[in-house]
Amino acid sequence: MDDLDLEGESDTEGESNTEQAPEATPKDLGLVPNKEGYQVIELEGCDFLLATTSDGRLDLSDAYVQDDESGIYAQPDVTSGEVPATPQHYTPINWQEEYLGDVVFEKPPKFLVKRVYLVHISQLEPRRLDLETVWVLDGGSRSIYQAQVDRNTDSQDPTETILRIRRDGSLVIDSAKDMPTPDELILQIDFGEDGESAAGSPQRWTMDDPDDRLNDPIEAMGDDFDEPDVPPVDLA
Repeated sequence: MDDLDLEGESDTEGESNTEQAPEATPKDLGLVPNKEGYQVIELEGCDFLLATTSDGRLDLSDAYVQDDESGIYAQPDVTSGEVPATPQHYTPINWQEEYLGDVVFEKPPKFLVKRVYLVHISQLEPRRLDLETVWVLDGGSRSIYQAQVDRNTDSQDPTETILRIRRDGSLVIDSAKDMPTPDELILQIDFGEDGESAAGSPQRWTMDDPDDRLNDPIEAMGDDFDEPDVPPVDLA
């Protein structure tokens, strides 16, 4: 019987030069899409890749999510709703939280994108949004889902309605004229996250300010210099 020749085996006992086959990478397994033709949406901890058409429509049925730490690609879970069968136009809205940084570890402050809301564009010219059709890219769960949108107004006029996104993730279509101004929001106190008091009834901070001096910080600062802090002394 002829001797069996093991190609690459060393004559030295206990040593071998046999080359190991390279470990299959996710790209070899077909799990990594070519980023050309995909729109990359960056979130905290991961990137979502959504297939896009030449005219800018996004195909949610052809999506991947890449973990920042491991670099592994996977298809995101669809936890709610039925993904549109055809690409659609969307306008993205980032939900971001401010990270104040860490002086000890020399980490600079930055904004962290936790979720991205994709609001459906029902009409391009003139531009009109379908506020009731919103898809969410969630970085924490690595998932895509259709958001539940509640309505607090009967108006169907797009110029009179707005979409409110709350901290808890709920979405509400509300009347634009009923929304508080930025000044009113600053002066609200003892409110919950939903803008209501503990009793469930809206309350607003009010105070008597007939001269509207509180809205003028320079004028308010001037009050400190109207009267001297030390009583006058007669040096005669």
